[in-house]
Amino acid sequence: MLFNSKIEEHIYYSNTFKGNSIKEDLIEYCNRILDGRIIACKKHKWTCERFLNDLDKSNKNLEEFPYRFDELEAQRAIDWIEEFKHSKGELAGTRIKAHIFVKFILANVYGWININTGYRRFKRMYEQVGRKNAKSQTLAGITTYELAPYGVLGSEVYCLAPVSKQAKAVFKEAINMINGHRIIKRKFHIRESTNEIFHKKSNSTMSLFTKDDLKKGDSYNPQLAVIDEYHLFDTSEAVDVMESGMGARYNPLIAIITTAGRKIFCPCKEEYDYCSKIINPNVPINDDRYFVVIAEIDDKDDPFDFINLCKANPVVSTYKTGLESLQEKLNTAKERADKRIEYLTKQCNRWINQKINDPYMDMDKWSKCEIDEIPDIEGLKCVIGLDKSDKIDLTSITYEIDLGNNEILIMNHCFIPEETLEAKMKTDKVPYDSWSKQGYITVIPGAKIKNDYIVEKIKEDLKKYKFELDSVAYDPWHCEDIVESLEDEGILCIEVPQTYASLSEPTKDFRAKVYAKEVKYVKNPVLTYCMSNAVEDKDRKENLKLWKEKKSSERIDAAVTCIISHVRMMDQLNSNINNHVLSEGWSL
Repeated sequence: MLFNSKIEEHIYYSNTFKGNSIKEDLIEYCNRILDGRIIACKKHKWTCERFLNDLDKSNKNLEEFPYRFDELEAQRAIDWIEEFKHSKGELAGTRIKAHIFVKFILANVYGWININTGYRRFKRMYEQVGRKNAKSQTLAGITTYELAPYGVLGSEVYCLAPVSKQAKAVFKEAINMINGHRIIKRKFHIRESTNEIFHKKSNSTMSLFTKDDLKKGDSYNPQLAVIDEYHLFDTSEAVDVMESGMGARYNPLIAIITTAGRKIFCPCKEEYDYCSKIINPNVPINDDRYFVVIAEIDDKDDPFDFINLCKANPVVSTYKTGLESLQEKLNTAKERADKRIEYLTKQCNRWINQKINDPYMDMDKWSKCEIDEIPDIEGLKCVIGLDKSDKIDLTSITYEIDLGNNEILIMNHCFIPEETLEAKMKTDKVPYDSWSKQGYITVIPGAKIKNDYIVEKIKEDLKKYKFELDSVAYDPWHCEDIVESLEDEGILCIEVPQTYASLSEPTKDFRAKVYAKEVKYVKNPVLTYCMSNAVEDKDRKENLKLWKEKKSSERIDAAVTCIISHVRMMDQLNSNINNHVLSEGWSL
C-alpha cells in the first residue's frame, strides 16, 4: 500500500489488525514497531523485543524461564475494558474499542503466567507515556477489573496520586464507566463522599488516596496499588507503604503510571532509570517480574519534528483529533517559551531538569559538558571555591582547573552535619544519604561543620591529583576560622565579596563557557542538583548573581562555589593573557 506520508503509514498500521487472536495481533504489532511501520521510540522497541523474545523462550520450555503466555487471560482483561463506554470526548456514549497500545499493556500484565504457581508473572508495571494517551481510562479498567472479575475475594484496590484532583480523575472515570453500564452498575456500590467503590459479591473495595493521606503504620493490604503521576511524589513512601502491605497477598500488583517531570532528583526518575535498564538488551539487569513500557521522544530527537512527537503519543497520534491537538501544542511551544517545558515533559515525555522562572543555566547545555572520569591534571593550575555553612546549607568546595585552550575542569565536593542529615532529606527532598554513599558528600559527625574535615579533604586531593593549587577563594560568611586553618597550611586565601560588582562578570562568563562547551565537569548529581536550582538575581543595570527561588528549600551551594572559584580563575586567566601580551612587546 502506498502512503503520502510517514504519518499516514503510522496511522494505518496502528489501527489495522486482523483480530484473529490477541497473540497474533501483538506479534504483528511488535513487528510493525520494530520495522518502522509504526513510529516508536527506542525504549518502546526494546519492550516489543522483550515480548517477542519471551514468547520464543516460553515456546522452548526453558527451565530458566518459568512463564507462559495465556491468551485467554490476556483477552479476558481486554474484554472487560471493552464492556464499557467512553465517558467523555467525541466518542462519549460509544463502546470502548481498546487501542492496540492499551491491549499490549493489558495483555502483558494479565497474560503472562508463572507455570509453577499459576499466578501472574508481573508483580510491578511501569508505564510512562505522553498526556492524553488513554491513561485514565486504562487505569479505571485495571482498577475495576482487579476489584471484580479478576476473582480475588476481599480485594483492596488503592488509587494514589499526589493531589486530590489527579487521584479523582481515575476514580471518576471508574465511576462513569460503571454507571454507564446497565448491568455491571448493579454489582457495585459507589460512595463518592468517602471516595470508595464496593464490589458486593467479592466484598472488595477501591479507595482513593493522595500522598498526604498515607501514614506509615496504618493497616494496608493492597491487591492492587496504582501510583498515578509518580513524578510529582517527593519520596518513595507511597510505593514503599503499598509494597510492605502486600506481604499477605499471593498475587498483588503495583502499577506506576506517569509522564516525565521537570525534577530529575525524585524517586520516579530513579524508577525510570532502573526500568530503562530492565528493557535495555545491552544492560545485564534481569528483572523478569517487572513489566515496563516507555513511550518518549529519543534523546537526540528534535522535539519540534512532528514525526518524533508520535513516539511519545502512541494513542493520540493515531486519529485525526489527536493529531490536531498535538500539532497545536507543538506550534504553541515553538512560539511561547513559557509553554515549552510543559510541552517537553507532557507531550514529548522527556525529563527536564530546568527551572521555569529565570533559570540561570540551560540544563540541557550543562549536561553536554559532563565527563565520566577525571583527566590527568598533574601540574595544572587550580583554584578552589569555598562556601562554608554552619548547620543549614551544604558546605561546598569546587576545584576549578585550567586545562588550557580556554577550557576549565570543574570538580565538586560537599559536606553536611550528620545530625541534620535526616531533617535535610525531608525538607530538601533529595537523597543526601545515597549521595554520601556514592562519595559526593562527606557526612561530618555532630551538629555542625568541622573545619578539619574540609582542610583534610583539600590536602588529600592535592596529594592525589598533584595539581598546582593557586588559592582558595571564599565567601567571607562563616569562613574566618577555616581561612586561618588554611593559611596555617601555607595556602593563599582570597575573599570574594558576594556583591553584584564582584560576581556579575564571572557569573556571566562561566555560563558562556558552558554554552561554548569550554567547561568540563566530572559527573556529580549534587553539583547538577544545585546548578538546576540556581535562578538569576539581577539589579537595575542587569548585573547578575545566583539566587534561589523565594521560600525554596532547594540548595544552590555547589553552583555558588563554581562562581566563587571562577572569580579568581578569571583574574588568573586575564593575568596570563596580559603577561603574554607584554612579553610580545605590546603596550596595554
